[in-house]
Amino acid sequence: MGRSLDQWVKQTAPMPPTTAAMLNLSVAARAIEHRFGKLLLKHGLTQPQYNALRILRGVFPDGHPRSEISARMFDRSPDMTRLIDRLVRMSYVQRKQGIEDRRESIACITSKGLTLLKKLDPLVERFIEEEFAKKFTQAEILEISRLCERTYENEL
Repeated sequence: MGRSLDQWVKQTAPMPPTTAAMLNLSVAARAIEHRFGKLLLKHGLTQPQYNALRILRGVFPDGHPRSEISARMFDRSPDMTRLIDRLVRMSYVQRKQGIEDRRESIACITSKGLTLLKKLDPLVERFIEEEFAKKFTQAEILEISRLCERTYENEL
C-alpha cells in the first residue's frame, strides 16, 4: 500500500473523510491521466486527439461535424477546429463537405488513423490491465465505476 493522502501532503491532523475522498479521487484521476498521456505521447498523440480518433473510428466510414465530436469528448476541447486541423496535418483525419449543409465540414478518420489506433489498441488494453485489472477485483472495479458515476451524474 502506498502513502496515504495525509502523509503525501504532510498533513499533521487527519482530513475530514469527505475532503480526503474528494482529493483522493482527484489525485487518482490525474495520476492515471498522466501515465496514459505519456503512453500516447510516445506515439505523437495527446489524449484529446486520441479521444477524437476513437470517436471517428466508431462511425467509420462516415464522420462527424466538429460539434458532434466535441459533444462526445470526455474532456471538452475548447478549440475543436484546431484539434481537427492537427489531426488533418498528421494525415489521421480528412475533411469532407457536409451533404445537408455544404458549409459544414465532416471529419472522417483515414486509413492512417485507423492503422495508428489498431497499433495502440493492445497498448491501451495492457495499460488498462495494469492500472485496474491487476490492482482491483472485478467487484471493486464495478464499485469504482458506480461511485465515480455518482460524482458526475448531473453533469452529462
